[in-house]
Amino acid sequence: MFLLIHVLTGGLIGEYFHSIIFVILFSLLSHFFLDMIPHWDGGDFDRKLFNKTGMAFVGKISIILTVIDTIIGIFLIFFLYKEFHSRFVLAGAFAAMIPDIAKFGYLTKLKHNRHYINYLKFDSRIQKEANWKFGLVIQIAITLLLLIMLF
Repeated sequence: MFLLIHVLTGGLIGEYFHSIIFVILFSLLSHFFLDMIPHWDGGDFDRKLFNKTGMAFVGKISIILTVIDTIIGIFLIFFLYKEFHSRFVLAGAFAAMIPDIAKFGYLTKLKHNRHYINYLKFDSRIQKEANWKFGLVIQIAITLLLLIMLF
């Protein structure tokens, strides 16, 4: 799922809950539930190979899309904070990004840590990939719904 959706969901959670612990917890959990919805992330990540071996082939397209997605997510967090002036919205939006931001650790020595690889395998297993047309339609629909609910 694109970070845009995770950030909007976390911001929405922060708008409706005013306990920092609940906002962070629900935003983190929302990330994993959203990833269970069929979607298209783009790129050329071989999920089956990773789940089997723990080794990932990350191509240029995946890296470029991930960097763009992350930049959009970060700008959206600043926009939400400016719009709502709420530490709860800010905390929710940021917490909802953490599970995907954690994936950047694979580019470091963390990729040799058994617990980290187990987390990545868990995250990979819950992903529900769809073809790009259906996956984008689903993500556009969710984005529009979240925008309506948030604004």
